[in-house]
Amino acid sequence: MEQCSIIGKTLGRIHSSSKNFKKKQNLRDNNWIILNYYKVISFLNKKDQKLMFYQVYLLKKKSKTPQKQKHLVKKLPQGQGIIHSDLFRDNTLFYGNKLCGLIDFYNGCTVAVAVDWDLIFDLSILLNDWGREKYGDIIEDKYKAILNNYIIEIERHFLHLHLPFAFVFVFVFPFRNEELYICIWLWPLYFHFHFHFPFPFPFPLSLSFSFSFSFSFVLRVTALRYWITRLLVTKIFIFNLIPKHKVPKNFRNILVSLYKKKLPSLF
Repeated sequence: MEQCSIIGKTLGRIHSSSKNFKKKQNLRDNNWIILNYYKVISFLNKKDQKLMFYQVYLLKKKSKTPQKQKHLVKKLPQGQGIIHSDLFRDNTLFYGNKLCGLIDFYNGCTVAVAVDWDLIFDLSILLNDWGREKYGDIIEDKYKAILNNYIIEIERHFLHLHLPFAFVFVFVFPFRNEELYICIWLWPLYFHFHFHFPFPFPFPLSLSFSFSFSFSFVLRVTALRYWITRLLVTKIFIFNLIPKHKVPKNFRNILVSLYKKKLPSLF
């Protein structure tokens, strides 16, 4: 449990302290998933094919930027944040409960905070591995330990200011559901930079994001990404060097478990 708290806090610090890093493209972003799933889907049984196809369909749908919010996105600053992109337990070096180092930054990159969701995907990699039983259900205490230490205290402080305005925003702007996901998250940044409202930036994980965006969806997309990755390695590249604990079915099981059970409440 202590290690979950430490790794959550560490990832939050990495995300919030790397805004001036040079841009480096994420080579395994949403587009990578959409472009590569067809290479492996034929290796699955019909039930799993339907599962993968449906998840990719949802990803395509939510990845489109609605016309009504494009003007808002253009006005937002393009803050940066570095992501590890592979922060599994075997890529951390602990001595007891002391974190001594992080390894394997091979897939690391720098992404835009305001319009990309990669920082949240980086966190979801952590939650899918550290915050659950062995490729099974989420363990609530570990899940909360990671999230509560990832979210900086100043965001908690401003939560009471954000939520009332968020509800007003929903009623004033009659967007469709998929448009609301992003718009409710982006508006505090708009007010912060254009009217100097006291909203912190950059957020590691904005609490407004966790309330308005389907975090379960992000966790599922992350599981999908690694399901596809492991299938590519075992079925296409055939390196036969992949560890047994990272076989494709494990990430498929994570995806299924996220559909079966609701995520624990943060508070």
